[in-house]
Amino acid sequence: MELDRSWKDRLDNRVNENVKTHIKVLKTEMDIMGEKLIDKENRKGPIHTALWVLKDRMDELKQIEDELNDSENSKISR
Repeated sequence: MELDRSWKDRLDNRVNENVKTHIKVLKTEMDIMGEKLIDKENRKGPIHTALWVLKDRMDELKQIEDELNDSENSKISR
C-alpha cells in the first residue's frame, strides 16, 4: 500500500511541476501578444482573441494547481 501512495505522491508532484511550467510559458506568450496589442491602434482581431484564449487556459491551469495544492495540504493534515 505504501508503494502505491509514494507513486501517487511522485506523480502529483510531477503534474504540479508541469502545470507551473505551462503557466510560465503561457504568461510569456501573453506578455508578447500584449506588447503587440499596445503598438496597434486596432485592438481587436486575432491577437486579441488569442490573448483571451491564453488567459482562459491559464485560469484553468491555475485552478488545477490550486486543486493539487489543496489535496497536498489535506495529506499533510492527516
